[in-house]
Amino acid sequence: MASGFKLRQNNHELKIEELTISSLTLTAGDLLEIVAGATAATEGDSSTIAYDRKGVVIEDATTSDTKIKAIMVDSDQLWEVESNAESSTSDNGDAMVLRKLAQLY
Repeated sequence: MASGFKLRQNNHELKIEELTISSLTLTAGDLLEIVAGATAATEGDSSTIAYDRKGVVIEDATTSDTKIKAIMVDSDQLWEVESNAESSTSDNGDAMVLRKLAQLY
């Protein structure tokens, strides 16, 4: 299984949005954070704030891409996340984001 977020349960129609990105290399399953007032989404990490909107990438992107499609995260969904390595700081950020989301909902 590749690292990243996977939707396991959804109780309504998926909300898929096309988000603006800048200079990001992304893989399906990566988490994006959409901060209010920001012009582009950023990668979710251990600094991600629970109340900011989140989206999970559904297609790969390179640094030259400016738009990407993502499933928007909400409280009616059940997500699974897997990290590549326990010692990877960026992967540990995924787990931290999930804990923060769980605290919010």
